[in-house]
This record gives sequence, C-alpha cells and structure tokens, in this order.
Amino acid sequence: MGKTLLKLGIHSVRDFILYFPRAHEDRRTLPMIRELTLNKPTAFIGIVQSVTEERRKNNLHVINAIIQDAQGMVTAVWYNQKFLSKILIPGARLLLRGKLEQNSFTHQPHFICQDVESLLTAEDLRHSTRCIVPIYALTYGLYAAKMRQIAHSVLIPDYLRDFRDPLPESLKQQLSLMSFQDALYQMHFPSSPERGIHARQRLVFDELFVFQLALAQKRFEHHQQPTRFQLQGEGPFTRAYLQNLPYTLTLAQQRVIQEIARNVGDAHAMNRLLQGDVGSGKTDVALMALLMAVQSQKKGALLAPTQILAEQHYAKCMQRLQPLGIPIHLLTGASRSRERKEIHAALSSDIPMIIIGTHALLEEPVKIPNLAVAVIDEQHRFGVLQRSTLRQKEYHPHCLFMTATPIPRSFLLTAFGDLDKSILDEMPPGRHPINTLYAKPKYQEAVWQHCEKRLQKGEQLFVVYPLIEESRTLDLSSALEGQAQLQQRFPNYQIGLIHGRMKASEKTDIMTRFREKKCHVLVATTVIEVGIDIPNATMMVIMDAERFGLSQLHQLRGRIGRGKVASVCTLIATPKNENARKRIAAMLETTDGFRLSEIDLKIRGPGDVLGTRQAGLPEFKLADLVEDAAILKVARKAAFHLIKYDPTLQNTAHIGLKHMLIRSHGWGLTQRLD
Repeated sequence: MGKTLLKLGIHSVRDFILYFPRAHEDRRTLPMIRELTLNKPTAFIGIVQSVTEERRKNNLHVINAIIQDAQGMVTAVWYNQKFLSKILIPGARLLLRGKLEQNSFTHQPHFICQDVESLLTAEDLRHSTRCIVPIYALTYGLYAAKMRQIAHSVLIPDYLRDFRDPLPESLKQQLSLMSFQDALYQMHFPSSPERGIHARQRLVFDELFVFQLALAQKRFEHHQQPTRFQLQGEGPFTRAYLQNLPYTLTLAQQRVIQEIARNVGDAHAMNRLLQGDVGSGKTDVALMALLMAVQSQKKGALLAPTQILAEQHYAKCMQRLQPLGIPIHLLTGASRSRERKEIHAALSSDIPMIIIGTHALLEEPVKIPNLAVAVIDEQHRFGVLQRSTLRQKEYHPHCLFMTATPIPRSFLLTAFGDLDKSILDEMPPGRHPINTLYAKPKYQEAVWQHCEKRLQKGEQLFVVYPLIEESRTLDLSSALEGQAQLQQRFPNYQIGLIHGRMKASEKTDIMTRFREKKCHVLVATTVIEVGIDIPNATMMVIMDAERFGLSQLHQLRGRIGRGKVASVCTLIATPKNENARKRIAAMLETTDGFRLSEIDLKIRGPGDVLGTRQAGLPEFKLADLVEDAAILKVARKAAFHLIKYDPTLQNTAHIGLKHMLIRSHGWGLTQRLD
C-alpha cells in the first residue's frame, strides 16, 4: 500500500492529511432502487444478483448486472470496463454512481454506471454512507473505500496536533476563520456542507495570504532600496515634448505621467507596471519617462521583445525626439559589428541619451553607466531573469514595465502584486471603434468583395493565418497557401508575407514596404500580434479564428483602427466546441481588453491565461483565482497591513507565519526574515 501511495506523492502522514479530496458527495441519505429518478445523477447501494457480458460490433464490451436492494431491482450497465469483472460477482455489495436512463430498444429503465465502489466490510459501509464522503484522486491498485479508511486512521487528534495554526488569534477572530486543525479535518470529512465550505475558505485564505505576505515583504524590501537617481519629473525636455505633440494627452496619460514623475523624484527606485489596452497611448508615457532621465543628465533604455517592435519604437523616438537634440541609439541582434562597437562606446560615455533595443541590450559586453530609467515593453514576453539583468546594468534604475495584454485583476494582485500599478483606462479622442464581424468559410467571397472595395480606395489589409505551412494533421489554411490564393483573387495588388521563420532583415523589409504602401495586402501569422502600427491598414481578416486564444485575437485586432478611417475585423471561423464559440462571441461583444481578459480567465482558467510559470504564479493546492477572487482581496489587504507594521515578522504572534513563509517560498526568504 505504501508504494501505491507514493504514486500520489504521499510519503508521510502529513502528506496524506494535506492530500485533499477533489470533491465531496453527500451520502447522508441514499435512495432505494424504486426511488431512482430518470436522468438524475445519483448513487445507491445494492447486491449483485447476476452478471452477463457481451461483445458487440465495433469491439464494444458491455457488462450487464442485475442489482437488488430490499425494495427493488434494476439492470446496471458498464461499457468497455472489462476490468470490473473481478468485483462484479453475485453477492457483492456495491455502491453505484450514475444515472437511470430508458433503454431506447426495450424502453425499460437501466442504470448507466459511471463509478462503482465495493463495500466488502461493515467498516467500508460505515465510511462510505450516512455521511458526506470525500472523493479522492486515485491510482491503479487504490480503491475509494480503502482511501477513506486510511483517511479516518490518520485524521485523529494525535496527528492533527502536529499542525500548528500559523495565523495570529486576532486575525482569525477578525475574519471569523475556522481553526487550522478543524479546517484540515472538515476538509476531508465535513460534518455539513456549510462546514466543508468554511474549511475550504480557511485553507484557501492561508494559501493566498502567505503568497501575499511574500509579495508584501518583497515590495517593502524594494522600497527600502535607495537609488542614485532622483530625477526631474518636469523639465525642459518633457515640456518641449508635450508642446510639440499635435494632440493633447488623455487625462489617463496625464495621471500616469504624474505618478511616474513622483516615483522618479523619490529616493527609492520606481517599480511600476503600466497596463494599457492597444492604442491607449503607452508610447507617449514611456517617452516621457525616458525624457525624465535625459533631462536629469542620465540615460534611459527601452527594451522591446522583437526587432520589429524595437525598430518601430526607434522610428517614433527619432521622429518625436530628434528635434530636441537627444542622442538616440538602436541595438538589436541585427546590428552590424562596427555599429555595435560604436554604440557600446557611446553607451559607456557620460553623455545623456536614449538606447532602444531587444535582448541584445542584455548581453554581457553592454555596459550602461548612469542608466536611470529602464522601460520594458510587453514585459510578459521576457523571463524574470531577463528583466532583472537589465536592472542590474545599473544600481537600481527606475523601472517601468509595460503591457498591452490586459491582465485580469486577480492576476494583477498575484503575479504583479509587488509592483505599483498604473492603468490607461481611456482611449485617445478621434479613434474609431473597430467593427468586428463573424463569417463562416462558405461566405469568404463576400468578405473579399468588401475588402476589394476598400483596397480600391487605397486602404490596406491584414490577413492572418494560424500556420505558416499546410499541416497534414490540422485542417487549417496556411499562410503560404493563403498568399498564393490571395494573389490570384487580387491580381492587381501586391500581396506580402511575414512570419516568424523569416530573418529579421526580411521582416523589416516587408514591414517597410507595407508601411510605404508598396504592398497592399499583408498575409501574416501571429508575428504581427504585438506593436505593429500601420495607420492605413483598416481591414483585418483572421482565418480559422477559432484556433486563436481570446487574448491573441484581441491583440491582432489592435493592429488596425489606428488611423482616421473606421476599421473592420472579420473572423472567419468554424467553432466546434463551446469554448471556441464563447471566444468568438466575446470578440463580437466588446473591444474592451480588460473585459475580454476577465472573460478569458473564466473560459480557460488561471493556469493558461498568461502561463503560470511565466506569470510568476504558484501552483496553488486549493485556491482558484476565479472562484476565490473575494478571498484573494481579503488576504491581500490583511497581508499588506501586517507587513506594514511588522515587515520582518519579528512579533512572537507571527512566528508561525514566518516559518510558513520560509517553508512555502524557499530559503531565499530566510535571509530577509531572520
């Protein structure tokens, strides 16, 4: 039995107690066979009277068993579960879970069995009925009744006393939380559904609370780190930049710039996340932050995840900042050797400047003395180590992390809980909302006809495909094949192609041609998902749109709608499951990225939205960022309040929390907390 438990990661009594059930089933009262209701999931107990097996066509194996109790009899049916033959023997007492259905041929009711438990002893019967029963995830050779028997043997006071309650008594009373030992027991064997809910809430609170404590302590530590750079939030360059703009910044942009100005003028380094939907004006905010460094006689750096985006930022900087006489450099993987040496030499000088680059900025030879402001664009595309490498180029520069990927609030409070946050929740005036349409593949020609009319007016078109080349395993159109077909459909127009396998120089060349209107239709994969800014591109058609995630669809759609002409995005799709239909419906419902991020979280769950590992989220044992959002808010408020008054957890009432924090988040915390 011990080896079997090892397969579940259970090495000790402590491990077993923390191996929580995946669900519970209320078996306090079970129906008799004559009380079973058609098409209603239920469970009942009966004795096997007889068993027959048959093999039907298509290799379908069927077991039929006559099950009887004191008041009735029913035929139970199992499909393709031949391994059950050894427990389905006459005289065996079973608990069956499933649904009573009417046989389509005989019109007689039969019980389609989804799960069966063998009740061999009186102890099995006592642990499996007349109570709320834990349902555990099992492995081969371990049965439900045996698992519950073990649970009863370890969930006793002698073992539960080993679990000391880490929460201060005052906090438990304030939040009306169940005791830790009681919660552990009730999590396995709740005396009532309400007690089971309260037990889970207590344990979920602990998980979220200890993680928020780590974030609060990390944030406290960061705010204690001095920076060499106390910058001018307002000065000649920032004033000149605003005066030269052909438009007025939104109130949201002005608010965020003021927040950044206060940060960079402080004695402690800024550590701020800027979240703004596509087209909300993050670039203006980023340039203002960089100018705060330059006008203070320091350097500013902007790190972009792709060469295309870095080059686009560089072009904007040259256009908007060159009149101010500020040196601006671009360093990417495509920079030539001679050019690199010149840039390295310039960066090592004391001349105030702005450097824009890709991962090339992180390479060891690159030295950036007096780096006062570091802006990381689309920060979720960089790993934690890459972000910290840029920060280590100078002693605690002010850091602004930007993302156009809307992040659900629960993620903001976890993955980015140690950062100050700014949100651009207002779009610049004059931007037309993008009209989003949905069409089945059979109506493609009507879509192309509409596009052709707009191409004739000089507008441009993106056509996005999920694959580069035709796949034998996926029935999807490919970008290569699509380019050829579109060239036939639009013989009078230049059809370009861009995808991730191209060399950086090839991507730059095709984007330049598209920007200069030498190319009218650009066939693309998701390489255009981030940062591409072509105001004349007013149309987008996304092929096989059901294959894309909701965040991807929103980011792709954000590549259009950047000019003075109303734009339209058409989703060509054949959604074959409920989640795909929900994604398409959400895209048609709203262009609000924040609203879409919450819908995406509900559809996909927290593990997939940003990528758990990349986002910095732990793998919680019980907590769910959708279901437990309310508990998360309470846990965060309590954790940050506690760290404010006891940042290193020295109070004797917090010793249990300190040990829990060290155990949960590794030895890195011991140096800070001891």
